[in-house]
Amino acid sequence: MSVFYDGAVRGRRPPTVDRVERRPSSLMCPRGHAPPQTSRSASFSLRSRHQKRKAEELHQVLTNTDFSREEIKRWYKKFRKENPSGKIGPKEIKRLLSDRFREGDPDEAAERIVQIFDADQSGSLDFLELMMALSITKKGSQRDKLKLAFDMVDLDQSGTIEKGEMLELVRILHNLVGVTVTRLSSTAQDDPQTHTDQLMQQFDSNNDDVITFEEFVEGVSKSPNLANLITAFASPEMLCRDFTQ
Repeated sequence: MSVFYDGAVRGRRPPTVDRVERRPSSLMCPRGHAPPQTSRSASFSLRSRHQKRKAEELHQVLTNTDFSREEIKRWYKKFRKENPSGKIGPKEIKRLLSDRFREGDPDEAAERIVQIFDADQSGSLDFLELMMALSITKKGSQRDKLKLAFDMVDLDQSGTIEKGEMLELVRILHNLVGVTVTRLSSTAQDDPQTHTDQLMQQFDSNNDDVITFEEFVEGVSKSPNLANLITAFASPEMLCRDFTQ
């Protein structure tokens, strides 16, 4: 009897071999397509991207502020714990304002704060934007602090504060906290227009209805509390208090 099976041999069938499906390896993927990631490799990839983004953000803050590496790392960790998205928007700022100004309406003030500090115009504030503002108020020179206060009012960044910009800010302050922040004398009327007129008189030394930065600096030198009065609602310390304490 032949040991080779040309066919069935008298009542016996040739041995069968179970077919084994071959799964395509990564080398067999169509050109231009990566092999599907396992959950382990996908998780590693996400962690790697997160670590890279974190390193980039911390480097930017370290480069653009005067805070120490230890401060930045500690604050960043707490910031991301409080804000997993890496940003704070009007909703979170409303909560902060409501805790501080319990009687007022924080909606417009929250939107204005985002406009003031939102350098990339994303509609929210990231860690770098917050740290740059905080660095000025904590580490900056007096002139740097005054420039920040000036820019809070000069929202169109024209280099001057128009009367309409001052009126809009004072109106927002009235809605948020009432007259106690902007009133300059005990006999003043409690309305935004009156307070705006008084502020313009204090700052606009040449009466041309706009305030330059130098006029702003001069006005504050005569009445040091003025800058705090008109920017009290947008304090970087308040915005950062949850993760810098």
